[in-house]
Amino acid sequence: MKKLIFVLVLSSFAVAAQESESLTCGDDCHWNYDETTKTLTITGSGAMKDFGPDGAVGNNKLTYQAERPWNDIASEVENLVVSGVTSIGHRAFQDMHNLQNVTIADSVTSVGRSSFAQSGYGNMQDIIIPNSTVEFKGDSFGSFNSTMYCSEQNRSICEEALRHSSKTDEQIASMLQTYQIDGGKYVFDGKKYKSLLDYYNGKEYDLKRIYTVEEAAKVSKKTGNTFKLRYK
Repeated sequence: MKKLIFVLVLSSFAVAAQESESLTCGDDCHWNYDETTKTLTITGSGAMKDFGPDGAVGNNKLTYQAERPWNDIASEVENLVVSGVTSIGHRAFQDMHNLQNVTIADSVTSVGRSSFAQSGYGNMQDIIIPNSTVEFKGDSFGSFNSTMYCSEQNRSICEEALRHSSKTDEQIASMLQTYQIDGGKYVFDGKKYKSLLDYYNGKEYDLKRIYTVEEAAKVSKKTGNTFKLRYK
């Protein structure tokens, strides 16, 4: 009897270990899904694992997609945030048909094959590629048809990524927009941000300016904040 109990305890530990391992997406890559906001968040500091080899095509993709720890909820996800990791693995977010908003932090240097192919089905909003991203592997953006923003220095890399996704030169010209990098900061419409996450969260790098009494009164009335006015 004791031996039987001992074996069952070991088995439960083994199952727990397997479940824990299945919840990760790399050596230092972790994920979380918020059912309320339908947001999948990827965090970490290392590379995301690839789900299948670089050259897998056709029906093989279903086998490799099943290796994704979030595969069971992939069809539900509407919002995606990738932060901290240095790469996006092959087929990581492929065929996520309801995906609409994608936030990629400026830690990502590489985007894997078919990572966003057939995702969004026309519902995906504009996507901003971090200045840190210098490599796209294969057909990263299969059915993407919205606007892609790339830094001026990485524009040619983004153009090549769209060509791999069977986009014509005319389509690329209409889809691709550029932003500037100034002193390591991201510049959109003249406003500077320390990182893309700051941009998405509306945290400008330099908000210093002088408000007139009338402006302060309007903002204070609208937001409920109190302004301390300093006079020289």
